[in-house]
Amino acid sequence: MNVNLWNKLVCLLFILSLSLVTAYPYPDIDSQAQKLIGLEDYETALNIDEWVEAYIEWEYQYYPKTLGWIWENRKGDCTEMAKLKVYMLRKVGIEARLVSGLADGGLHDWYEFRLNGKWNTFEDKYFGNLRRLKYGIW
Repeated sequence: MNVNLWNKLVCLLFILSLSLVTAYPYPDIDSQAQKLIGLEDYETALNIDEWVEAYIEWEYQYYPKTLGWIWENRKGDCTEMAKLKVYMLRKVGIEARLVSGLADGGLHDWYEFRLNGKWNTFEDKYFGNLRRLKYGIW
């Protein structure tokens, strides 16, 4: 299969999977998100980010997975991790969105959440650890 066609198919699958981020109830994920609420929204976002990074084993996926699959299998790559983080943030009342782009010559997904009228980028792998350097706040 042509690489360009493959990339288009992967992007289409990703876009279609975005609707699954909030389309179905996931009581186990909802419950875990509630347990991670901190004293402030930024602390909650950090708690969710760190919990997902510890809970999900990084494993490249050839096409986007549903939240149910991610939760049950505890595996995923940047797409699955970002999707789970966005879902959990939304469940605790923090506005969040998935972001897709290019990094290191390939497709990459990460997420942003909104606090005090500003979008905060959390991305550790390719962009110099924006979360801890706080360069992702804009």
